[in-house]
Amino acid sequence: MIKNQRILVASLAAAITLLLSLVAGSTAAAQPPPDRDMGVTAGQPHAYKINGSQTARVEHSDHMWRDDRAAAGRSARKQVHDPNGYCARSGSLCTIQIFNGDRYRVYHFRGCALFGLDNFTGLWDSHNWQSRTAFFLDQNGAKHAEYWSGRASNVNWSPVWRIRTCAR
Repeated sequence: MIKNQRILVASLAAAITLLLSLVAGSTAAAQPPPDRDMGVTAGQPHAYKINGSQTARVEHSDHMWRDDRAAAGRSARKQVHDPNGYCARSGSLCTIQIFNGDRYRVYHFRGCALFGLDNFTGLWDSHNWQSRTAFFLDQNGAKHAEYWSGRASNVNWSPVWRIRTCAR
Protein backbone atom coordinates (compact mmCIF):
# COMPACT_ATOMS: atom_id res chain seq x y z
CA MET A 1 0.00 0.00 0.00
CA ILE A 2 2.77 2.47 0.92
CA LYS A 3 4.66 1.58 -2.28
CA ASN A 4 1.54 2.42 -4.35
CA GLN A 5 1.16 5.74 -2.52
CA ARG A 6 4.79 6.65 -3.26
CA ILE A 7 4.33 5.84 -6.95
CA LEU A 8 1.14 7.91 -7.02
CA VAL A 9 2.86 10.86 -5.30
CA ALA A 10 5.84 10.67 -7.67
CA SER A 11 3.53 10.53 -10.71
CA LEU A 12 1.51 13.46 -9.40
CA ALA A 13 4.69 15.51 -8.78
CA ALA A 14 5.92 14.80 -12.33
CA ALA A 15 2.54 15.82 -13.77
CA ILE A 16 2.54 19.07 -11.75
CA THR A 17 6.11 19.86 -12.86
CA LEU A 18 5.16 19.29 -16.50
CA LEU A 19 2.04 21.45 -16.16
CA LEU A 20 3.98 24.27 -14.50
CA SER A 21 6.63 24.23 -17.22
CA LEU A 22 3.92 24.49 -19.88
CA VAL A 23 2.09 27.32 -18.08
CA ALA A 24 5.31 29.22 -17.35
CA GLY A 25 6.37 28.95 -20.99
CA SER A 26 9.42 26.77 -20.76
CA THR A 27 12.03 28.04 -23.21
CA ALA A 28 13.44 24.56 -23.77
CA ALA A 29 10.69 23.74 -26.26
CA ALA A 30 10.45 27.21 -27.83
CA GLN A 31 11.77 27.47 -31.38
CA PRO A 32 12.91 30.76 -32.92
CA PRO A 33 11.70 31.86 -36.36
CA PRO A 34 13.61 29.94 -39.06
CA ASP A 35 15.74 32.88 -40.23
CA ARG A 36 16.38 34.32 -36.76
CA ASP A 37 19.99 35.19 -35.99
CA MET A 38 20.49 33.52 -32.62
CA GLY A 39 23.86 35.23 -32.21
CA VAL A 40 22.06 38.44 -31.25
CA THR A 41 22.67 39.60 -27.70
CA ALA A 42 19.53 39.54 -25.55
CA GLY A 43 17.93 42.97 -25.27
CA GLN A 44 19.47 44.26 -28.51
CA PRO A 45 17.38 45.35 -31.51
CA HIS A 46 16.74 42.59 -33.99
CA ALA A 47 14.58 42.24 -37.12
CA TYR A 48 13.52 39.06 -38.92
CA LYS A 49 11.16 37.95 -41.68
CA ILE A 50 8.00 36.25 -40.43
CA ASN A 51 6.49 35.51 -43.84
CA GLY A 52 6.34 36.95 -47.34
CA SER A 53 7.88 36.61 -50.77
CA GLN A 54 10.79 34.24 -51.14
CA THR A 55 13.16 37.07 -52.06
CA ALA A 56 12.12 39.34 -49.17
CA ARG A 57 14.70 39.68 -46.43
CA VAL A 58 16.10 41.97 -43.79
CA GLU A 59 19.74 42.97 -43.90
CA HIS A 60 21.82 45.31 -41.79
CA SER A 61 25.08 47.19 -41.88
CA ASP A 62 27.00 48.55 -38.92
CA HIS A 63 28.58 51.96 -38.43
CA MET A 64 31.05 51.60 -35.54
CA TRP A 65 31.55 54.54 -33.21
CA ARG A 66 35.24 54.02 -32.52
CA ASP A 67 36.53 57.49 -31.55
CA ASP A 68 33.91 59.56 -33.38
CA ARG A 69 30.28 58.75 -32.58
CA ALA A 70 29.02 61.77 -34.55
CA ALA A 71 30.82 60.63 -37.71
CA ALA A 72 29.27 57.15 -37.37
CA GLY A 73 25.85 58.78 -37.01
CA ARG A 74 26.38 60.87 -40.14
CA SER A 75 27.49 57.78 -42.04
CA ALA A 76 24.39 55.80 -40.94
CA ARG A 77 22.04 58.68 -41.83
CA LYS A 78 23.70 59.04 -45.24
CA GLN A 79 23.15 55.35 -45.92
CA VAL A 80 19.45 55.68 -45.08
CA HIS A 81 18.80 58.83 -47.13
CA ASP A 82 21.38 58.91 -49.97
CA PRO A 83 19.55 58.54 -53.34
CA ASN A 84 22.67 56.85 -54.73
CA GLY A 85 23.22 54.66 -51.66
CA TYR A 86 22.45 51.03 -50.99
CA CYS A 87 19.01 51.65 -49.42
CA ALA A 88 17.78 53.52 -52.47
CA ARG A 89 19.40 51.18 -55.01
CA SER A 90 17.96 48.09 -53.30
CA GLY A 91 14.48 49.62 -52.95
CA SER A 92 14.45 49.06 -49.19
CA LEU A 93 12.70 50.61 -46.25
CA CYS A 94 15.64 51.62 -44.04
CA THR A 95 16.04 52.81 -40.48
CA ILE A 96 18.63 53.06 -37.71
CA GLN A 97 18.96 51.60 -34.21
CA ILE A 98 21.78 51.67 -31.65
CA PHE A 99 23.25 48.19 -31.34
CA ASN A 100 25.46 46.79 -28.58
CA GLY A 101 26.24 50.28 -27.26
CA ASP A 102 29.06 50.79 -29.75
CA ARG A 103 27.51 51.24 -33.19
CA TYR A 104 24.63 52.46 -35.28
CA ARG A 105 22.97 49.62 -37.16
CA VAL A 106 21.10 50.41 -40.39
CA TYR A 107 18.32 47.92 -41.12
CA HIS A 108 17.25 47.30 -44.73
CA PHE A 109 13.77 45.76 -45.15
CA ARG A 110 13.73 44.41 -48.72
CA GLY A 111 10.82 42.98 -50.67
CA CYS A 112 7.23 42.30 -49.69
CA ALA A 113 6.87 40.61 -46.31
CA LEU A 114 5.85 40.79 -42.68
CA PHE A 115 8.91 41.53 -40.55
CA GLY A 116 9.14 41.13 -36.78
CA LEU A 117 11.00 43.64 -34.63
CA ASP A 118 12.54 42.89 -31.25
CA ASN A 119 13.67 45.73 -28.98
CA PHE A 120 13.25 48.50 -31.56
CA THR A 121 12.90 51.74 -29.59
CA GLY A 122 13.30 55.46 -29.96
CA LEU A 123 12.91 58.08 -32.65
CA TRP A 124 15.16 57.35 -35.65
CA ASP A 125 15.78 58.46 -39.23
CA SER A 126 13.89 56.27 -41.69
CA HIS A 127 13.28 56.29 -45.43
CA ASN A 128 10.92 54.18 -47.52
CA TRP A 129 12.63 53.65 -50.86
CA GLN A 130 10.08 50.98 -51.82
CA SER A 131 7.43 51.75 -54.41
CA ARG A 132 4.58 50.88 -52.02
CA THR A 133 3.32 51.91 -48.59
CA ALA A 134 4.42 50.03 -45.47
CA PHE A 135 2.21 49.51 -42.42
CA PHE A 136 3.67 49.67 -38.92
CA LEU A 137 1.86 47.25 -36.63
CA ASP A 138 1.51 47.31 -32.86
CA GLN A 139 1.90 44.48 -30.35
CA ASN A 140 -1.53 43.05 -31.27
CA GLY A 141 -0.93 43.23 -35.03
CA ALA A 142 -3.21 46.25 -35.51
CA LYS A 143 -2.11 49.03 -37.87
CA HIS A 144 -0.37 51.74 -35.87
CA ALA A 145 0.76 53.92 -38.77
CA GLU A 146 1.37 54.04 -42.52
CA TYR A 147 4.70 54.96 -44.05
CA TRP A 148 4.19 55.72 -47.72
CA SER A 149 6.61 55.30 -50.59
CA GLY A 150 9.25 58.04 -50.70
CA ARG A 151 8.64 59.14 -47.13
CA ALA A 152 11.79 60.26 -45.31
CA SER A 153 11.10 61.20 -41.70
CA ASN A 154 11.83 60.08 -38.18
CA VAL A 155 9.85 57.13 -36.84
CA ASN A 156 9.12 56.42 -33.19
CA TRP A 157 9.79 52.67 -33.10
CA SER A 158 8.76 52.12 -29.47
CA PRO A 159 5.11 51.17 -30.24
CA VAL A 160 5.99 49.27 -33.45
CA TRP A 161 6.37 45.48 -33.23
CA ARG A 162 6.07 44.51 -36.90
CA ILE A 163 6.38 46.01 -40.39
CA ARG A 164 4.22 44.91 -43.32
CA THR A 165 6.00 46.10 -46.46
CA CYS A 166 4.08 46.42 -49.75
CA ALA A 167 0.90 46.79 -47.68
CA ARG A 168 -0.73 49.09 -50.20
